[in-house]
Amino acid sequence: MTALTTLAGGGMSSLLARHLGAGSHREADQVFAGAHGLVLALSAFLIAMAVTVGPAVLSALAGGDTVVVELAQSYLLILILGAPVQFFLGLHADALRNVGRATQIAVLSVVVNLVNIGAKYLVIVLLELGVAGSALGTVGAQTLGLTLVMVLRARVATFCPLGRSGRTAG
Repeated sequence: MTALTTLAGGGMSSLLARHLGAGSHREADQVFAGAHGLVLALSAFLIAMAVTVGPAVLSALAGGDTVVVELAQSYLLILILGAPVQFFLGLHADALRNVGRATQIAVLSVVVNLVNIGAKYLVIVLLELGVAGSALGTVGAQTLGLTLVMVLRARVATFCPLGRSGRTAG
């Protein structure tokens, strides 16, 4: 999922930077909206695969070891259900780098990683949720990161305003 996040964000970022640099805000909006559609489709595909063929694939990979399958399934299902958060976080962070917010995104990345460490300690050790807790900590930290990125986005009104994304009129 990290590779898919990088792929979607990197591809969008390249096109977005070109359009913004050329002053083509309508096209930039379309690229940004299209990237959201792509990651929603990827998320839907991953979720569908996880719930339909995921258990059989995990069982085959684990050699039928039900304990391993159970642990892997709980961990992966949580991460896959949280994929839209990870994908949107990647898109918005990459887009913000294009408009000169690289420092804020770097600081945000450090904060989110520190929160991830703390959240994992809380849910794995204190709440004793094991591998599922690890996944919950990751998704929780990513959700916080996406929230903070959206707050930053709201302050950057000149770049693909959220209310305008997806519309073709500019």
